[in-house]
Parts: sequence; C-alpha cells; structure tokens
Amino acid sequence: SPSPPRRPHALTIQVREGYPHAAPSCRAALPAPWAPVWRYGGCLSDMVAQFEQALARHQEVWDVLDDLDGHAQVLQPERPTRDAAMRRISLGNHCSMQLDIDPVHPRSVPQVRFMGADSVIVPLREALNSRLSLWDRSRTPRENLEEVLSLKFPAKKSKGESEEQEECAICYCFLLEGVAPEIVCDNKKCSKIFHPSCLYNWLRAVPTARLSFNTLFGTCTYCSEPIAVPHVSSLQ
Repeated sequence: SPSPPRRPHALTIQVREGYPHAAPSCRAALPAPWAPVWRYGGCLSDMVAQFEQALARHQEVWDVLDDLDGHAQVLQPERPTRDAAMRRISLGNHCSMQLDIDPVHPRSVPQVRFMGADSVIVPLREALNSRLSLWDRSRTPRENLEEVLSLKFPAKKSKGESEEQEECAICYCFLLEGVAPEIVCDNKKCSKIFHPSCLYNWLRAVPTARLSFNTLFGTCTYCSEPIAVPHVSSLQ
C-alpha cells in the first residue's frame, strides 16, 4: 500500500510539578478530541507513541480535506490548520457551501450548509436531498458532491491570483469577527452580499422592516428588492 503523505505536525508537552508521577499536559492540532493516557511513573515517549497513533487514525480525514484545499476555492478558513474539519468553498455566482467533515467517517455525507441567493442555492439544496443515493464512499466528498449536485467546483486559484472573497456591501470587509458575508440579494442585477450582523443591524434601523418567525424582513440597501436575514439574539 502507498505510504501516507508527509505532513508536518507538532506535539507540545508541558511537564508539571510531580513528574513523572503527575501526568504532563499535551497539546496538538487534531480534528477530534485526544486524551492520552498517562500511567503512574510513565515516560514522555509514551505520549509521543500515542500521538503517532492519533496521527495514523486521522490520515483519511486529512486526505479528504487536502483534496478540497487542492481542488476548490476555499474561502474559510483562510489558513487551515490540522484541527479544522470545516471548509467553506466557493460555488461561484456569489454563493458558497460550508462543509463540516466527520473526522471519524470522513467519506460519509458531511453536514452541508448553502449560502447565497435563493435562486441559486434552492435548486442545489433540492438536488442534494434527491440524489444522495449516488453517494459513493470510495470517492472523496468533493467528487461525490460534484456528482450529486451536477456541477464542477470553481478551481483553486493559482499563485498570484486572489481567491473569491467578496466584501460585505455594508462594512466593506470580508471577515467580520471571523464571519464571512453570506446573505446575498436575490435580485440577479444586484447580487450584493452582506454579513448577517451588518444586514440585521441596518434593517433594524429601517421603520418599514418587520420581524416574523425569527426572521427580519426588509429591502436591499442597494436595489430595494425584498431581502431577509435570520434574527440572532446576540445582535440585539
């Protein structure tokens, strides 16, 4: 069988007072919780051996994530670390898809969240629900999603080209407290994109906006077409 890819990893071990009878603390970037076992009077090499076993268990999830990083435009995280099993990838047309990969079963159907204009994402959501029987665990999630959704993800940009990171049409930033814009005006002639918090706070100040079923309804700040944003209690 082929040897696993050579990926750099770091294990930080801090020896506490009372070592070796007291267990040292260990920190590492892994996509799932890791609790090494310390035996009374053990040695640090035991921790290293357990860390290597954990690395071996996660090779498949890293294969899946590396496949996404290498073949799709990843919007978030901007600089993925080995403990990050989430990827938000561009679908084009100001739309994106967030994938949460299961570290234990990385080739199973991930949690999927579509973000963008309803005219684009509703057909994609319907295709995902109706064509899941095509999912094949011998293929990567990227390959499966392209098959199920009948599309080809926009390719990763080459060096020197910037990724598709459109700024919020209100605050003119891409990331706001770690959150990227995800609400898109459904008017194809407009297609402005907003952070949920920016749009919520803007609409909250508009007298004609109304709140119904935890959703704030109003009009786009640019084209005046109807737009809505989920109500988030922390924004109040």
